Amino acid sequence: FDPNGTTSNIGNHNKEFFVVKYNTQGIYQWISQPQFDNPAAGEGAARNYGMVVEADGTITVQTLFIAGTHFNGNIVVPAPFKGLVIQMNKDGNYLNHFEYDIGGEITYDRNVTYHYDPLNGQHYFGLHKRIGGGGAVSFGGVQQTGDALIVALDATGTELWRHDSMGVNNLKSITTDDQSNVYISGAGNNSGGVNQEGFAGHVFDQVNSPTISGGELAIYVIKLNSSGMLQWGTNPTYSTGGISTGYALQVNGNEVAMGGSLGNANTWSGINFNRPLLSSAQDPVVVRFNKNTGTVIAIEDIEGPSGFDDEITALGVDNFGNYIVGGYVTNSLFLNDPNVPVITNGTGDSDFWFGQLAKTDCAGVLLSNEDLQQSRASIYPNPAVNEIQINSDLEFSSVSIYNVNGQQVLTQILNSDQRLNISTLSNGVYFLKLENNGLEIETLKLVKE
Repeated sequence: FDPNGTTSNIGNHNKEFFVVKYNTQGIYQWISQPQFDNPAAGEGAARNYGMVVEADGTITVQTLFIAGTHFNGNIVVPAPFKGLVIQMNKDGNYLNHFEYDIGGEITYDRNVTYHYDPLNGQHYFGLHKRIGGGGAVSFGGVQQTGDALIVALDATGTELWRHDSMGVNNLKSITTDDQSNVYISGAGNNSGGVNQEGFAGHVFDQVNSPTISGGELAIYVIKLNSSGMLQWGTNPTYSTGGISTGYALQVNGNEVAMGGSLGNANTWSGINFNRPLLSSAQDPVVVRFNKNTGTVIAIEDIEGPSGFDDEITALGVDNFGNYIVGGYVTNSLFLNDPNVPVITNGTGDSDFWFGQLAKTDCAGVLLSNEDLQQSRASIYPNPAVNEIQINSDLEFSSVSIYNVNGQQVLTQILNSDQRLNISTLSNGVYFLKLENNGLEIETLKLVKE
C-alpha cells in the first residue's frame, strides 16, 4: 500500500477487507483493516460493494463479514456471515454500524451495487442475478422475483421501500442528487413483448432485433424520488438491435450522465447512434440527460473498430464539470476524433483505459463564443488585488475558487452585495465557480495581482 516502503508489514494476510487513504499527491496516509485478527485461511473472506466519502471525511462502506468479533470489539457477527454498513471517521476509526440480511448467490462479486446519500441518511442496495445464469439474491429475508432489485433503507437499516423487476437483466449503478432523488441504470429488455416489462414503474419500449436470437438488451436510466416514486424513465429504441449496458451514473449540475456502451443502430430521444450491424460489439458512450425531464441532451461516443467490445465502466465529474471516464478496450479507441491519439490494447483480452471528456476546456474556460455570450456574470476589477465585485442579473449564493491545478483554495457564502475578499490568495490565475442554491452555475476566470 505504501510505495515508499515505510509500511512494510500490515499484518495478517488472510484479512481481505481494507480501507486505505492517500492524500491528493498519492502519498500513503493510513490503512484500516476492521476484521478480527489472525483469521485462518477463508475466515478473512469479505465483500466490498461500495463506499461514499463525505466532505468532512466521514466514510460509509458496505461490506460482508464472516462470523466473529471485528473492529476492536465494536462489531459482533453471528454465524455464518452478515452484511454490514460501517461508518468511520476521516482517520479510519469506528463510528457506528448496522447489519442487513442478505442471502442467496452473493459470492459473485459483481451482482450487488450500493450507494449512500448523506443528505437524508438513506442507503440503497441494487441486486441482480448473475449474468449468464445463477440463483436469485434475497434481501431482508425476501427473495427477488425478477432479475434485478433495488431496496432503500433508513439510517438505522430499516427498510423503506423496494422495487423488483420485470425483464431487467441487471442493475449496475445508483446515485443521488442534491434533492435526494435517486437515479439507477443498467440493462433490460422487453422479452415478453413491447410495453410488457419494466422496472420501478418504467416500462421498456425498445424494439428488439428479429435477426438476433432472444433479442438484445437496452440501456435504461430511471429517476425516482427519495420515497421510491417514479419521476421518469428512459431507454433507447432499437432499429437493428445490439448489446448495451449502463454502468455508471453521475449528476453534473442540471444534467445526469450515464457511462456505458451502445451497439449497432438505435435512437434515443430522437438522437441517433449508428454502427454496422454486429451481433456482439459495442463502443463506449456517455449519454447526457436533462435531469428534470430525462430527455437526452447528447450521446458522446468513442469509436472503436467493428467487431470489438469496448465500454465505459466508471464515470466521474471534476471541479469544472468535465467528465472523467474509465473502462476497458479490446482493440483500439478514439477512431472518430482526429485530435486525440488512438489508444490500443497491448496484449491479452483487454486493457484498462481512462480519459477526460471536456464539458468546458480542461482549464474550466467556456468552449465557444456562443457559450461566452450566454454567460450572465462578470468580475470587476479583473485583474484584482484585494476585493472583487460579482456583477450579474442573478444573485449567487456561494462561490468556490480553484487554482489552475483544479484544487479548491477558497469557498464562501455570498451576501447580497456579491463582494468577495481575495487578499489572502497568492498572485496567479484562478477560476470562480458561482452557485445559486446549487442550481445556477457560472465559471469565471480571475487574475489575482
